[in-house]
Amino acid sequence: KPLPVLTKLTSTLLCLSLLFLLCLRTSTTQGQVSGKHLSVNFISIGAGTDRKAMDQLSEYMKLFQNENSIILDCRIKPWGKEGEVEYMFDLRKLTSKQQKAFCAHVVEMFKKNKLVTVGGSSSL
Repeated sequence: KPLPVLTKLTSTLLCLSLLFLLCLRTSTTQGQVSGKHLSVNFISIGAGTDRKAMDQLSEYMKLFQNENSIILDCRIKPWGKEGEVEYMFDLRKLTSKQQKAFCAHVVEMFKKNKLVTVGGSSSL
């Protein structure tokens, strides 16, 4: 009989995890990114990360840097077993206009991608 209890517990934890990810996704897709830092997480739900999305972010970073004659301060932190990684941007050296433009574009770029979460943070 321990197996059904374990299965129920596993199912409950899975549901709670998905609900948490959905909550993160909802706040991100509404564009509620604020502060001087931006975090872009490439997550996995059992099948690896979205490599095309990572390439898309890298290309946009290059374009933004070239258009604005700046170098973005970005730290890349791997954190999972399936290639999960976080891109942490320190936006303090950008003008307010540049910060808003960069954040808005990144949020828009990934708003329909369930394997990418975008949010602000208070520190790197």
